[in-house]
Amino acid sequence: MKIKKFHLQCLILIVALGLVLAGCSSSSSTSSTSSDSNSDKTIRIGAIWDVTGAGSALGVPERNALRMLVEKTNENGGINGKKVELIESDNQSNETKALTDAKRMISQEKVVAIIGGAQSTTSLSMVPTIESEGVPYISNGSNRGIINGKKWAFLTPPSDEVLITTILKDAQKNGIKKMAMIRVNNDFGKSGEEAFKKNASKYGLEVTGVEQFNADAKDVKVQLNKLITDKPDALIVWSVVPGSAAVAKDFFELGYSDKLKLYASSGTVSQKFIELAGKGSEGVIMPTYKLLVADQLSKDDPQYKIVTEFKEAYEAKYDDELSQFPSNAADAWYLLEDAIKRAGDNVSRKTIRDNLESTKGLVGQIGEYQMTPDDHNGLDGSGLILVKVENGKFVPYGYEKK
Repeated sequence: MKIKKFHLQCLILIVALGLVLAGCSSSSSTSSTSSDSNSDKTIRIGAIWDVTGAGSALGVPERNALRMLVEKTNENGGINGKKVELIESDNQSNETKALTDAKRMISQEKVVAIIGGAQSTTSLSMVPTIESEGVPYISNGSNRGIINGKKWAFLTPPSDEVLITTILKDAQKNGIKKMAMIRVNNDFGKSGEEAFKKNASKYGLEVTGVEQFNADAKDVKVQLNKLITDKPDALIVWSVVPGSAAVAKDFFELGYSDKLKLYASSGTVSQKFIELAGKGSEGVIMPTYKLLVADQLSKDDPQYKIVTEFKEAYEAKYDDELSQFPSNAADAWYLLEDAIKRAGDNVSRKTIRDNLESTKGLVGQIGEYQMTPDDHNGLDGSGLILVKVENGKFVPYGYEKK
């Protein structure tokens, strides 16, 4: 009896041990498949947008652009025969929510890459986790801090330095000697100020002053009056809508638009700016992408085809007013789709990251991307254009149509 009992106990122990080992093996296999290659039939991509809140004017059109392009990719058979599954979230223009969404997508949704962060602030909040977890991320923010010294983060908008330089070149060309800046009080504004102060002297310009305002400010007359006392020849407003519209409106109402040039960041380029600023929008000059003036481009422009085709498709699908922002998400998708295609059957977070970093000569709506290990943006500004508001419309400014 004792021998039989001993044998029975041994048998139970062996079976139990086998079940435990089988369970461990199954769990490990599932985790590896989910995080590295998703499945045999789908590729899971995270999309975190500022759909509501202060960044909605950017986030909504960027979300729409990505949805449209992913839909088109899937209609054409997907990437290397695999359909793309888009996992979306609204970070509500909140840094904490953006970080929470990123963590969930990485650990629970097992996405192989993330696109999004319409603003620099929400993008920056996600980057430390992106880096520590090793997930390729393409941001739509423009703050260089998103990518400087980073391994896994990339961005599509040209850096604030490239955008500021585009403005400074025009100012120099027009004989401007003194410039001031009024900027939003956040990371985006801070980055613009740093780029302005760093590069102004290179173009023979003196910085006469810098003032700040909160993103939800409705009245900035005090700051504008203070800046004008130092007698600048031109002013730059570095903000997105609605902040930039509040500045332009007050600039006009104070009578300064008759005396000084007003430049604005590319984050101002939307029909919403014209609507909110009213007469104050007239004459404002800003660097932007070519999407908004696609029908006014030369047909031999290297970006003409991709920009005009996208514009036609976007306007046919969506009712919202066209702005520059869909281009940010469109180029993010072109870059990611290209990186995944080049990965072939080896679609993993690492191969996607490596392929993004080796991107050369990819023509997007913002310019031609030439990525390097030291530059995860890869744009030199040659694909940008200056536009000016005339009679309630954006028109090319200083662009030679051949």
